[in-house]
Amino acid sequence: MKKIFLKVLVCLLAALMMFSVNAFAIEEEQSSVTPRWVSIFDIDLTMGFDGDIGNVTGSASKMSTASMIEGTLYLYEKINGQWVYVDEGYKSKTVGGIGISIDFDAVSGREYKAEFVVTAYTDGVGETETVYNYKTCP
Repeated sequence: MKKIFLKVLVCLLAALMMFSVNAFAIEEEQSSVTPRWVSIFDIDLTMGFDGDIGNVTGSASKMSTASMIEGTLYLYEKINGQWVYVDEGYKSKTVGGIGISIDFDAVSGREYKAEFVVTAYTDGVGETETVYNYKTCP
C-alpha cells in the first residue's frame, strides 16, 4: 500500500511541476513583447495589373523619433527563369513618410517581383528592412 501511495504522490508532484513550468513559460512569453522596429513605423508594398499595365507602390513611414527615412523600390520581371531588372525609384524625407510608385508594361502570364528597401535613422543609426511582393500578370 505504501508503494502505491508513493507512486501516486510522485506522479502528482511531477504533473504539478510540469504545469508550473508551463505556466511560467507562458507568462514569460507574454510579458516580453517588443516592437518590431525602432525607427521604422510601417511599410506597405502592393502590386496590381490593369490589362497590360502594371503598377507597384511602396510606402513607409518613420517613428517620430527618427530623423530621416529613405527607400528604394526595385522592379524585376522573370524571363526564362531569371529575374531581370526593369526599373527603380528612390525617395527620402525628414518629415512623415515616403511613397514610391512605378507603372510598367506587363506581359500576360509573366511573373513580376517588387523589392522595397527602407532605411530609417535614429541618432545617426540606420535601421533597414526589405519587403517583397510577387505577382503574375493575368
